[in-house]
Amino acid sequence: MDESKSEYHQNDTNRDIEQPPAALKHTNQTVNDSTRADYCQQKKTDWPQYVEAACAILLVIITGTYTYYAAGQLHKLRRAVVAAEGANRIAGDNLAFAHRQFRMDERPYLSPDPRGIFLTPEKTWVLFDNTHRFGVCVTFYNRGKSPAIEVMTSDTQYKIGPKAQVVDEVNNYRPDYNSPPMLITTDSPITAGCETRQLSISEEKAWQEGDVDIYVVGGAVYKDMFDPPLTQPYETTYCWRISNRGMPFSSCKSPATFRTAIR
Repeated sequence: MDESKSEYHQNDTNRDIEQPPAALKHTNQTVNDSTRADYCQQKKTDWPQYVEAACAILLVIITGTYTYYAAGQLHKLRRAVVAAEGANRIAGDNLAFAHRQFRMDERPYLSPDPRGIFLTPEKTWVLFDNTHRFGVCVTFYNRGKSPAIEVMTSDTQYKIGPKAQVVDEVNNYRPDYNSPPMLITTDSPITAGCETRQLSISEEKAWQEGDVDIYVVGGAVYKDMFDPPLTQPYETTYCWRISNRGMPFSSCKSPATFRTAIR
């Protein structure tokens, strides 16, 4: 029987040989899981780098924006400081100007007023007496709004001589303020030192004829009561030419350069 089967199989050589079914190809799950895990791990490893890069870019943007804003604010601050300094300077100048203006408006002004030294029976003051003596007194009045302090006056000086000679003496004259310091209010005038000068008959005759000139010169220095104290005092100077006709006192004019003035 085995032989029959053998023959049967031998006789059946022309038939298709039935092959066993191909084995199913299975994916190695372990390999796939390992690959996926590596990929995920790689993504996890790369993720902080992306965040760091994004943060760095964002930090650069923020820093640039802040720097730009800070630069703008600094520029505005500098402009504000410059404007404030300018405003302060203008305010200081205005305040200084207002202070100077107030001082000029309220300061004392000493004004000189001359008169003859000799009193006549008619109660008038004259320059000459009947013995050929000549003399002038100068009274200072405070025409300002505040008292004059530390007032010092010079003696009244007389310059008598030929016209050209006496003009040179007047121009070279500088008052010598030698009196003790005084206070002059608006209602308390003071009189500078007065002296008389004895003229010879020839001098008085030459003056009457216009060959000789007589000048009266002097002055006063003083300060005000305001702060800060003055570094240079105010000064009032006087210069009169004695006329032999008309009004006895006339203000000094060219060529005389020493004049009546309030500084």
